[in-house]
Amino acid sequence: MARRFVIANTLGVLAAVGLVLGAVVYFNGWKTSELELDREVLFVVQPGDSFQHVAAELEDSGLINRRRLFRILGLLNGDLASIQAGEYSFAQTTNPVSVLEKLTSGDVVKRQIRLPEGGTFRQFKEILQSESKLAFDIDSITVKDILEFLGESGEHKRFGEGWFFPDTYVFQMGDSASDVLRIAHDRMVESLDGTWKSRTPCEDISSEYDLLILASLVEKETSRKDEKPLVSGVFTRRLAKEMKLQADPTVIYGLGAEFDGDLKREHLRRPNEYNTYVNLGLPPTPIAAPSSESLHAAAHPAPGDALFFVGRGDGTTHFSSTLKEHNEAVERYQLGERD
Repeated sequence: MARRFVIANTLGVLAAVGLVLGAVVYFNGWKTSELELDREVLFVVQPGDSFQHVAAELEDSGLINRRRLFRILGLLNGDLASIQAGEYSFAQTTNPVSVLEKLTSGDVVKRQIRLPEGGTFRQFKEILQSESKLAFDIDSITVKDILEFLGESGEHKRFGEGWFFPDTYVFQMGDSASDVLRIAHDRMVESLDGTWKSRTPCEDISSEYDLLILASLVEKETSRKDEKPLVSGVFTRRLAKEMKLQADPTVIYGLGAEFDGDLKREHLRRPNEYNTYVNLGLPPTPIAAPSSESLHAAAHPAPGDALFFVGRGDGTTHFSSTLKEHNEAVERYQLGERD
């Protein structure tokens, strides 16, 4: 009788061990078993999501099967509290181990947004607002108070135009529009400071802010890198001679939303603080975000005697030293096109 009891116990133990071993084998096979995905799957972990909730969402999304086993995997790896909030991308094939590794490493989706050269703060706001993955936290912020919103202060930082470096910026879901602008602002401050320190001295450009303003005019007048120093040279010579800059982009900026794409003679005569056909000197603020090339051109204007320039209509610019030559160029390249 005792022998039968021992045998029965032994068989029971062997059966239990067999079940455990079988479960281990199954678990080890399951955690590395590949699941085929027929498309990219974007998966979002919200701040505060529990491991149990994430496992259920993963199963519903088809990224894993057997959510309870996934929880066991998390327990064994010590990762129950290590999953990081964010947006994750899964494509082609995946398995429970790789899913857990991605979620705990914070390998979130990186997105890009472009703030273009010559853009205004209003245009930058529209671009940032159009990106649904960015938290748009600057809805009521105007160009006049954006730097204050970012915590910036100083004599020339009461007005935000021009203070954001145009470039492509990387962000992830959960970032805000102001996060992008803060990085862009820091880039502009750094670029402006470096450019100012290496500048060619000019009496009429007496501060970094003057340089930023001049660079914004250069940016709006030409997109050609080789012409930017030439345009800068014209402007600095006109400043030195106390000639009005007569820059159309400043008038357009002053018109704001009123400008419909057609700059008229009446606009050139209308007094406002940005009309450089009426006022001497630089406008009171930048009119756009200048590129590094425009900053460099403003700091290193090309030498010469040109005081005028006009677009040829093909993307290039004609420079003139006398008003007579300039008027002839206007007749040839602009008025002639209207005939």
